[in-house]
Amino acid sequence: MKKRKQQGYVFILVLFVIMLAGLQMVILTRGSGTILFQSNRVYLQAVEQNLVLSGLAWSKKNIEIQQQQNFGKSIEMDISAMSIGRATLKVIINNPENNKADVLIHSSAGWGRQNLRYKKKYQVGI
Repeated sequence: MKKRKQQGYVFILVLFVIMLAGLQMVILTRGSGTILFQSNRVYLQAVEQNLVLSGLAWSKKNIEIQQQQNFGKSIEMDISAMSIGRATLKVIINNPENNKADVLIHSSAGWGRQNLRYKKKYQVGI
């Protein structure tokens, strides 16, 4: 009779441990979804920063060598070598005056359902 009571106790203990494991899995699954969303967002912010810096470097080089055909036009950069995926980069260089030029940078990057768009004006010295 005592052996039967011990088997019931062990059975209840095993069921309780399985229930705790299931609860942990539910909690961790919700947390991992949040972490995945945030890590994708950080990736997109890093891509955006790389695009902006690339656009600024390209515009500074074009301003230094005074390529007049690129001034005042919206130029879409070829970023396929960067292997980013869904991303675009457009640069507009306004005519330089007083050793400075206004550079307008439009960039867009996407991953999954997330999209980041960036538009800012910079002053680049010659």
